[in-house]
Amino acid sequence: MPFYNVWIEHVALDLNQTFTYRHDAPLERGMRVKVPFNHRELVAIVMEACEQPDDPSRIKDVIEVLDEQPLLNEELFGLAAYMADTYVSSMMSCFKTMLPPALRPATRRASVVYEDWFVAGDSTQPLTKKGQETWERLKDALPMKASAFRKLAKSHARSFLERGYLRVEKRRKESALDLPEKEDQTFALTDEQRDAIAQISASSHDVFLLHGVTGSGKTEVFLRLAEQALSENRQVLFLVPEIGLTPMMIARVRSRFRQNIAIYHSQMSASEKYDQYEKVRTGEVQIVVGTRSACFMPFSNLGLILMDEEHDTSYKQDMMPKYHTRDLVLWRGAYHHCKVVLASATPSLESYARAYRGVFELVELKQRIARTMPAIRMIDLRQEPVVQGFSQSLLDAIARRLEKKEQVILLLNRRGYLPVVKCQACNEVITCPDCGIALSYHRSNDSLMCHCCGTVYAFDHTCPHCGSKHFFDHGMGTEKLEQRIQSLFPQARIVRMDADSTRKKNAHARLLEQFENEGDILIGTQ
Repeated sequence: MPFYNVWIEHVALDLNQTFTYRHDAPLERGMRVKVPFNHRELVAIVMEACEQPDDPSRIKDVIEVLDEQPLLNEELFGLAAYMADTYVSSMMSCFKTMLPPALRPATRRASVVYEDWFVAGDSTQPLTKKGQETWERLKDALPMKASAFRKLAKSHARSFLERGYLRVEKRRKESALDLPEKEDQTFALTDEQRDAIAQISASSHDVFLLHGVTGSGKTEVFLRLAEQALSENRQVLFLVPEIGLTPMMIARVRSRFRQNIAIYHSQMSASEKYDQYEKVRTGEVQIVVGTRSACFMPFSNLGLILMDEEHDTSYKQDMMPKYHTRDLVLWRGAYHHCKVVLASATPSLESYARAYRGVFELVELKQRIARTMPAIRMIDLRQEPVVQGFSQSLLDAIARRLEKKEQVILLLNRRGYLPVVKCQACNEVITCPDCGIALSYHRSNDSLMCHCCGTVYAFDHTCPHCGSKHFFDHGMGTEKLEQRIQSLFPQARIVRMDADSTRKKNAHARLLEQFENEGDILIGTQ
């Protein structure tokens, strides 16, 4: 009877070791199994077959095999080992980070949604004249969703099933993503862009730092490099730091390549993540666009990794296992022998230092596509009339843009309505009991929120220190900014985009589309 070493579900470092079980059928490395452990049934991942232990009578049997095919390939096992060693974390925590929720080794996990499909059987039993006509009309369309077949076959579906003309199969329900569509805009390359593409393509280096000033055309360089990789029938990974940037990159990629792409980010449902993961694993798609979690997709022939805004702190995972996406894409790039391009207008110090020492190859775009720089004006509020917290110059500028039917973007790096809630009677500031920082007032749900830990507290508009009901109205968040701008420009159509207004699924794409099509003023945090 074969014996196997497995990683059990626990993520504690004290249990960061393999345990031996036996099973009468062969198991493959990377499959999930259910095993008994300390009077519990836990999910485990098979590591390897092993020799018979000295005392086989003490070895317990595998309860159930959960997968027909391995979930993890050799590369992902190597990547998990690298993460565990580099970031001092357990192998199981790395596995859980890599896999989509529906496939994670956990006793309680997100389920995969299945639906009934009808496939043709091999029956020759006689049918009624009407039934035979219906069967001849529909049989070539099989396999088909059971719900769709029943609509077409009316009352004959049950008869076809009973007589063996149809068989029912359970198939994974595919999630249809609402992806943005735009017309492609192919721009003529500047000399700098052309030289950058040629340098990256011809270089023997594998890692490049594309240091390009804002508006220098880095995205077009990305797309041209991706064209080269796709022409060699290799896969491409586009990484962006924020979910808000994902719809824009998706639109550019889809409009350029006109093919199915995989999307992966934290706001997708478990079923959607599983569907996108399977498309990459089976080779159905060649392009992946996503945030940091997309760096774990099961590529088989990765040819190019493009990491936009590589300096952004969103690429750092702050929960166990704590990792930096840049380190992982460098590891995967070396494994697949593919080029990795890190791009930024303001590179991180560590990336720039590596480029300076020659570890990375530095590629620079020093000129903007549009040579005219935007006019920047700094206003001294001590010498400027102020109306409801805004300088008169700002209000005049907004009014001029709206008169010309142009759009305005206002940025304020504070969420909520009031950043600090301070009592007028005793000067007490209401703070988070866990973090010790000031709570922010959110008018939309009439509550106080800690922007450090995210805890929400009910607010009865009473000072907990002295009982007063009067608070200072100093400071401004995006909610208050929206309210005041609306009162000053009542005809303007305002779209607010911050962490509160984008909590719902696809909210980023919906708000961007709303502003692009009919908005006048966009209020955002960054």
